[in-house]
Amino acid sequence: MQDLNIHVMSVYNSLSKAEQIAADYFLQHNDEIYSTPIAKLSQKSGVSSGTWIRFCKSIGFSGLKELKSALYDKASEGNKTQATETLLVFQDIKDHENIHQIFQSIEASSIQAIQNTIQTLDYSSVELAANKIYSAKNIRLFGIGASGLVASDFCQKLLRIGLSTIYIEDSHAQMTLATTTSSDDIAIIISNSGTTKEMLEVLDLCHRNNASCIAITSVGKNPLSQKSDIVLTTSSPELHHRSGAMSSRIAQLVVIDILFTSIANKNYDAIENYLEKSYEVSLANHKFQ
Repeated sequence: MQDLNIHVMSVYNSLSKAEQIAADYFLQHNDEIYSTPIAKLSQKSGVSSGTWIRFCKSIGFSGLKELKSALYDKASEGNKTQATETLLVFQDIKDHENIHQIFQSIEASSIQAIQNTIQTLDYSSVELAANKIYSAKNIRLFGIGASGLVASDFCQKLLRIGLSTIYIEDSHAQMTLATTTSSDDIAIIISNSGTTKEMLEVLDLCHRNNASCIAITSVGKNPLSQKSDIVLTTSSPELHHRSGAMSSRIAQLVVIDILFTSIANKNYDAIENYLEKSYEVSLANHKFQ
């Protein structure tokens, strides 16, 4: 059931508006869909029977019957309880009944974001990205909003191991940074949706200068992933009307931690020396505060 949920999320942005409503209902009620007639599904979800058929075909099934069969097989394997327990992960902020439920919801969505991202992230793409970052003359990081926080975190990590890295928070300054890239540089562009206007402009500017571009974005087709040289995918429960980019931020942090560790292992002896020096400096600064 979990794999099917991940697949639906991966194609979510390519669905029509009506199909997205069906997808939302599916992700929140997939443990009961296999036993619900299509007329009832249409009534409960607020979209037509035809939309449900198109939704099924968009996610790779011939129709609702085949989708229900797949759901039933998963439930028969003993995953029905697990699917019910993971409903919370497909909710962002809702009207929780108490603080305990909030704890459970945040815990579930964070864990799910980590697990889903690990499942969808391609090993060879990570290895290729790590090699290119490690050998690049300059590393330019781009991201705004919550993705900007992730870019800033990655910048600090890379600086600690002696790599020439820069991140500027201001989006206009990021445009300037993109115009000065060269073929020796790596641009790492972080955007959960892959549709952020500023990041797509950054991508175009970097490509004009023949800089290699690595995208960290949600799984599935989006403008950023389709135009980037290397794509590192994330998968999180957030679909739309996000309140604070919570689980998507967790997913992005997982990717940069994996990348950082992969890079650090390229020449660990030298990098360990950098880490020790940066640690000593931080201790010295702490004493003077």
